[in-house]
Amino acid sequence: MKIKKIAYITGILAMTAIFGSCGDSDSQCVYIPEARSLRIVNFDLEDELVEVFHVAYSASDYVTTSGYDVANEVNISLNVDAAKVEEYNTACGTTYELLPEDCYTLTTEAVIPAGQTMSDDLELRVNAKGKILPFDSYLLPITITKVAGAQADVTQQTVYYLLSGAEDAWNMPLADRSKWSVVEVSSEETSGEGSDNGHAIHAFDGLKNTFWHTQWKGGEPQPPHHIVVDMGEEVKMLGFQYVSRDHGEGWPQEITMETSLDGEKWEAAGTYSDLPAGAKEEFRSYFPGFKKARYFRLTITAVYNGKWSTHIAEINAISIIK
Repeated sequence: MKIKKIAYITGILAMTAIFGSCGDSDSQCVYIPEARSLRIVNFDLEDELVEVFHVAYSASDYVTTSGYDVANEVNISLNVDAAKVEEYNTACGTTYELLPEDCYTLTTEAVIPAGQTMSDDLELRVNAKGKILPFDSYLLPITITKVAGAQADVTQQTVYYLLSGAEDAWNMPLADRSKWSVVEVSSEETSGEGSDNGHAIHAFDGLKNTFWHTQWKGGEPQPPHHIVVDMGEEVKMLGFQYVSRDHGEGWPQEITMETSLDGEKWEAAGTYSDLPAGAKEEFRSYFPGFKKARYFRLTITAVYNGKWSTHIAEINAISIIK
């Protein structure tokens, strides 16, 4: 099953200097709704990326819109503010560079029509093939620079995009698993599949006719089923791959992935639903946001055919050492 898609995840930042709210409860605001959080976007460098955002007019809580339709047309100008990259890096302890100007086009003029609370779609289009390095991340702060016909608030004026261009996941080499070890498994079949099958380690032996199978003999625990892996070194984990067992049923229907640097503090990496149901199916996908990690936890949260036990032939990572 080949998946090629744009994915993003929002990351809430506890920084009022960057994402804030109106200080005056009686004020009305022209603001960017999407500016509440960092917009992390991975995209295929072979494709054009299109991201949509808006400007809006509302009460100071950015939620109450009733009674705050603009009486007259409001005109807003927007642009990329390079100075906000340094501001962001200082506040967050990062070192991102500004996305090069020749990589994108941007809608720079917006209108909130009279009697409305929000503009039409505004577009950020990114075409970066051959212009940026794959898997490096670039920041693009899009900010309101001018408002005519209404009052601009001092917060939620800038939406921050964190953009990473990727190559097709199916063209990427899989990780070297020679340093890997299984740290924890919630359930495995230790006898019913024979001495050389069914254990968690058989999802990492390079053989597609062996598999990890959750317990079914003498008990059948229901999902979720998880497996924790130590990759032996810190890598930039871009995504993951698995291959389904060569026969049977009870295929994984939904998987969640988490990553960690120390094996104790975990960060969500992605949820994948409606996975392929069948034998010898290979699935690959990038995470919505690339992760620095040494450990990952794969959790099967749902299984097809109403089964409780499940199985996977091979598990691997799409990663680079950096």
